[in-house]
Amino acid sequence: MMKTAMDTAAANEAGAIGVFYWEGVWLPVGEPTADNSPIWEEYGSGWASSYASDYDPDDAGLYYGGCSWDNQAFFDFDGHPLESLNVFKYLKTGSSAPLAIDAVPGVDVTCPVGSEVALPEMVDVIYNDRSANKQSAVTWDEAQIASIDTKVGGVYEVTGTLESGETVVAHVEVKMDNLVLNPSFEDADTSMWKVTYEGAVNPTDFQEKADDAHSGDIAFHFWSEDSDMDFAIEQEFTDLEPGTYQLFAYAQGGDVSDDAAMELYAVTSEGEQTEAFMVTTYNDWKNPTISEIKVADGGLTIGVRMKCNPKSWGTVDDFTLNRIGD
Repeated sequence: MMKTAMDTAAANEAGAIGVFYWEGVWLPVGEPTADNSPIWEEYGSGWASSYASDYDPDDAGLYYGGCSWDNQAFFDFDGHPLESLNVFKYLKTGSSAPLAIDAVPGVDVTCPVGSEVALPEMVDVIYNDRSANKQSAVTWDEAQIASIDTKVGGVYEVTGTLESGETVVAHVEVKMDNLVLNPSFEDADTSMWKVTYEGAVNPTDFQEKADDAHSGDIAFHFWSEDSDMDFAIEQEFTDLEPGTYQLFAYAQGGDVSDDAAMELYAVTSEGEQTEAFMVTTYNDWKNPTISEIKVADGGLTIGVRMKCNPKSWGTVDDFTLNRIGD
């Protein structure tokens, strides 16, 4: 119907004296919810019967038995004209209706962890006469705002009321910004990461193999055929905002001896915090986490260090550092 109205308007503007309406015979026979195949075949027309194959063998002729457009015609299921036929008259005479609100679109708000939620004071209002569209003041539900925990990530909804009494919904995402540069090693530039190791041969590399990565295609990989491994990968920050942070990473691997040592670490001017973990088998991702790191002077070094036996193997991926509070 919408396409027909648009086509009719275009024809009117071009000076046409009329239009040909297609497809007027797409009307069902019988109750819409009934199994009407027998009477469609006997009395139906258009897509309702197999006879559609006479003029449309590749489409209607194959999928006859009703039409997905039959509820968008100018006539109802009983063949009576619908109000939509007035579109032809309105193009000549015009039409009017009381000004009314069609919709009040919801709003999307992002709030970094540790910050205050800031909702808009005005929202868009869409009217049936689009030229009347405007913004309107909104009052947000204070209790719903107070229930938002900005210390951790999450998604919330807050309801607002307009001066007209209409309601609007704000979709609020408390988002943790990951402050780690190139956290999953997908960028070719890995200069922000410092890798150190004991021994003559570096047992690590940035491996491009999606099956061994926690996300993306690349992960920090370790393996040695015949030598013990002792290595670390870390990243240093010098200008972090003072506050409380959380750190975590993911690791998987296997064939590790009982005396192996693996830990996530965070170093500040106050000292070092660590969280031990151990990889076990392929795709069993461990998620070591240091949940409360106090940074006072902007300085922080994060990383993972491992000591493990020959023929052990694994990958580390997706370092994440979030500021979670003051």
